[in-house]
Amino acid sequence: MSATSCKKALRNYETLTDSTAPSNVSKAKKLCNCLKTNALLIAILVAIFAGLLVGGLIGGLIKVEPNSLAVLLVSLPGEIFLNMLKMLIIPIIMFSLISGIGSIDMKTSGSLGWRTVVYYLSTTISAAILGIILVVSIQPGLKVDKNCEQNVAVELNVCQNLTVAHSIADLFRNLFPSNIFEAPVFQVRTTCKYVSRPVSCQCKLKNHSQFSNMTDEDCNSGDTVLQYGLEHVATPNVLGIVVFSITIAIVLVRMGERGRRILDVVSTLNDAVITLIHVIMWYAPVGVFSLIVGQLMQRNDFAKILEELGYFVLTSFLGLGIHGLLVLPLIYLVVARRNPLKLVYGCLEALLTAFSTSSSTATLPITLRCLEEKMKFDNRVTRFMIPIGATINMDGTALYEAIVAVFIAQLRLPTPPDFGQLLLIMITSILAAVGAAPIPQAGLVTLLVVLTTVGLPTDDIALILLVDWLIDRFRTVLNVFGDCVGCGIVDRWSHKFLPEEPLYAPLAPNGNDTQRQSIEASDDTAATNEHEMNDEEFYLKDEMKTNNTQF
Repeated sequence: MSATSCKKALRNYETLTDSTAPSNVSKAKKLCNCLKTNALLIAILVAIFAGLLVGGLIGGLIKVEPNSLAVLLVSLPGEIFLNMLKMLIIPIIMFSLISGIGSIDMKTSGSLGWRTVVYYLSTTISAAILGIILVVSIQPGLKVDKNCEQNVAVELNVCQNLTVAHSIADLFRNLFPSNIFEAPVFQVRTTCKYVSRPVSCQCKLKNHSQFSNMTDEDCNSGDTVLQYGLEHVATPNVLGIVVFSITIAIVLVRMGERGRRILDVVSTLNDAVITLIHVIMWYAPVGVFSLIVGQLMQRNDFAKILEELGYFVLTSFLGLGIHGLLVLPLIYLVVARRNPLKLVYGCLEALLTAFSTSSSTATLPITLRCLEEKMKFDNRVTRFMIPIGATINMDGTALYEAIVAVFIAQLRLPTPPDFGQLLLIMITSILAAVGAAPIPQAGLVTLLVVLTTVGLPTDDIALILLVDWLIDRFRTVLNVFGDCVGCGIVDRWSHKFLPEEPLYAPLAPNGNDTQRQSIEASDDTAATNEHEMNDEEFYLKDEMKTNNTQF
């Protein structure tokens, strides 16, 4: 081989090496960046699968009593994680609503409001209709052993004589709390109990001559009367806080410059809460693992329960799956004209948190962060819709309660429910779902309301509680995903009436920049940059003239 051919081969080898090396380096760098970006999401996924595996093995091999010391110790890290998330619920609702409404005018706020209500009502109604269609078609109530409830012993500490009228009355009571400082801790709920009828003084003097004509029925002290009352439940009154925050935001906007100072402070506080969420979420894998293991290790007879209620569980999962995997993505694709897979990927962290915590409000801070940082939705839309959606948008709850009501009707009534009864079940399920508290297993109270209103026996709810803890997690995921879809749709169709520039700039993707800049500050910065560019052009032209003169 000649020297020329050797040099040519060496140049080809060097060229090939130089072209492939950067490609390999870039691929490795992209992989590292992807793992670094999704490290928290991967950790949560691993924690979920590990929790299912470990909890299932412990529950199948060892008989663990519910609420025993072992369960309490295993669930302690998860309880701490839930407490940290619940700690941020009230601040994120108040700060996000006030700063979100404060960044838009009243006309724009009204446009966002009616779009939000139309979306939430339409999806909730469609979910209830879907649940009724599935339960009527599959008929799970006719495939259950009529005597299987004899082995069930569940204590219900809830009044079983409430109607949908009481639920609506509680809804309006909580909309306007009497004490705003009490609202973050308690909400009002109607309760009932049987009390003995008091003995009249005349009955005590029965032996006297003037009362000798009284009978024993008139003085029957053994009669009991159903008495309704109000009690304060240790659950945050989210509805009252939402109404109060919206009202304060509207007043601050109308106050002009004086209100703008308060809005700036609230926006800064909101950024501080979001930054705190970033820190708490790194503890999420430990908390998720603890919650799932603690829940599964005390379910020793879960396989037998699934065998008895298999068709009911199948109907519930089928309804939740069709609504969450077909109906909502199709609405998002057609109305928003966006890819629903990107939305699922961007909100996956919030959906996994909803599955592990089984609470829409506990997931609210993570949902806001995912929509603003990953999906890049307008923060004016997200801060307006998500706090409201976490309270009233309960697609999964409406679907599930409709299925349960028809299931019990099939189980107990001699004839299947007719069209009028199905329509009543659908309406009461929707109304009860709107008034349901966004906390774990809060649908129990509203479910009793639906059954009582329709006239179905409430004792059979003990059967449902055996699997409710599992289905509750999936319907919470559906509720949160419905909020995300609604934000995407309203964000898509709100650019026509929203100003081009938001009053506050969106949060930086890395979460470190927690200071939002106003439009005036942005304009000043742009003017300064333009002035500096003009100075650079002037000096550059002057230097070119000097060089030409010297030449």
